[in-house]
Amino acid sequence: MSVNLNGELQQFNRFVSEKIGTGQGDLSPEEALDLWRAENPSKDERTATIRAVEEALEELRVGDPGVSIETFDTDFRERHGLGRS
Repeated sequence: MSVNLNGELQQFNRFVSEKIGTGQGDLSPEEALDLWRAENPSKDERTATIRAVEEALEELRVGDPGVSIETFDTDFRERHGLGRS
């Protein structure tokens, strides 16, 4: 797999410069990198996300209603030790 690191580093540099220029420069380097990765997923991550959405839509199409938001919320809060707000 070939990656243009110079181009990617330039894009990351612009990203960080924009954050600083808009008053969001109080990020640590790790936070900036995490934010960059969240906003600029790799091709593999995009492909996996698209595949997951397509699978979920197909499940809905064939009648699987999925999980209610209430059930998801309860399960999520229990898994992460969060109380009710």
